[in-house]
Amino acid sequence: MEISDAVKHMMENLKMSQAEIGEALGYHPVVVSRYYGLQRLVGEVRDMFDPNLCAKDKLLPRTAAFELMMVAPLNQVTYAKALLSGEMTLTDLRMHVRTSTPAHTAGRPRNPETHERWRACLRRAEAIESKLEDLISVIKATPLPDNPVPGSSSILTKRLLDKLTSKVDEARDLLKSLP
Repeated sequence: MEISDAVKHMMENLKMSQAEIGEALGYHPVVVSRYYGLQRLVGEVRDMFDPNLCAKDKLLPRTAAFELMMVAPLNQVTYAKALLSGEMTLTDLRMHVRTSTPAHTAGRPRNPETHERWRACLRRAEAIESKLEDLISVIKATPLPDNPVPGSSSILTKRLLDKLTSKVDEARDLLKSLP
């Protein structure tokens, strides 16, 4: 919630764009948008994510926040309590949101299972992007030896980066082929 509040402050008070905020915080603009969306959570639900306000067994998982923000404010507390009591799982909530939210039901019908697999794919891509950004930072901060010898770590690193580049290009080509 602190990140969400910081994003709100940057957007509304500092008039920064999502891309600028993403660059400043190290997040993709889509992730910045999702954090900003957490501002739609009602106060009682926001409190359910704060370890300073809730007992550990009454604390909602962070991933629930991104689903609950899609629920109408009048229903957020009900669903949050259902999650905490075990009456509803996070998967149940996701499926409910996907099938009842107008933005998801407009246009052609979606197969919820396929749609969830694509969402999982996108979450993995975001995690990989973050790890690649970490790798880039480490590489930039690490001086290379003056005269690398065959089998040295700098040559092995270059080979590994070439393989990573190839895999990223393969993934990019697959995504470009999608309708």
